[in-house]
Amino acid sequence: MSKIEGIGNLGGEPTLKYVGDDKKPVTSFRIYLSSSRMDADGNRIDRGDWYGVSVWGVCAEPVAKLLHKGDCVFVQGVLGTDRWTDKESGEDRSAPKIDASLVLPYLPFVDTLAFQARRGETESSPDADAAGAAA
Repeated sequence: MSKIEGIGNLGGEPTLKYVGDDKKPVTSFRIYLSSSRMDADGNRIDRGDWYGVSVWGVCAEPVAKLLHKGDCVFVQGVLGTDRWTDKESGEDRSAPKIDASLVLPYLPFVDTLAFQARRGETESSPDADAAGAAA
C-alpha cells in the first residue's frame, strides 16, 4: 500500500454514485498529476500521469457538488491499480487509481469560499458575536 499526494486538474466532471445495500456515496473523477525531476546530466524531465480517483463516504457528495472539469485540486490517498478486461479486444487492461482520503481545492485558483456552520451549532458572524459580547 503506497501513499500518494499531488496537485492536478480534473479531466472531467465528477460522477456521484451510491453503491451497496447501504447506498454508500462514492464520487469518481480523473486527474492529471505532473511531476518533474532532474536526470543525471542536470536536465529537467517533466512527466505526468492520469489517475482515476475515488472519494468515499462523507466527502463524496461535497466533492461532486463543488468540483468541476478543469478545477485544480490537492489529492491525498492510497495508490492502487484498476484492472479489467477490454470488452472489444478481450485484452487485460490496467490503470493507476487513487482511493482519496483528502481532496481540497488548490487555493491559488479559488475566487470565493464559504464555510457552513458545524453540525449542532447555529450560524453566526464574527460581527454578531462581538456585538453580543459588548451588550
